[in-house]
Amino acid sequence: METYTHATSRSGFVKILLAVLTYATVRCGRSFDFFCPYLELSQVYTDFKDSLIKNLQDPKLAEEYLAVALESYSQDQDKDAFLLALRDVAEAQGGLTQLAMRTDLNRQNLYRALSNKGNPRLETIGIVLQELGFRFNIERIKSALGG
Repeated sequence: METYTHATSRSGFVKILLAVLTYATVRCGRSFDFFCPYLELSQVYTDFKDSLIKNLQDPKLAEEYLAVALESYSQDQDKDAFLLALRDVAEAQGGLTQLAMRTDLNRQNLYRALSNKGNPRLETIGIVLQELGFRFNIERIKSALGG
């Protein structure tokens, strides 16, 4: 995978990546861990996914990946992209089973919460983010407040 040095290029790459993964996940109606008939090049995807997980071991790229996913959610309220990004970062940091053990969350509930059918509680997302080394950040929307 190519390394981008310019923030705009990296952000654009992450947005495109997130859009592709979200579209394919929603289109297939299940996780990428299974073969998806809409992705004819399953080996290319497998190589891509492995490369993505390896790159998400970089905390700065993982932070940007999650930030873009959360920004996307704030625009369209589609939680699937954010849950997918959170799951990818968790996989990059040792997997969901390890995360469940480190957070004392039930493994099956964690898998379910971060699935594309998941509806995790805010508390669960906060615990997961904290264990992965991140936190929520609130910022004012100027246009919403008339300023």
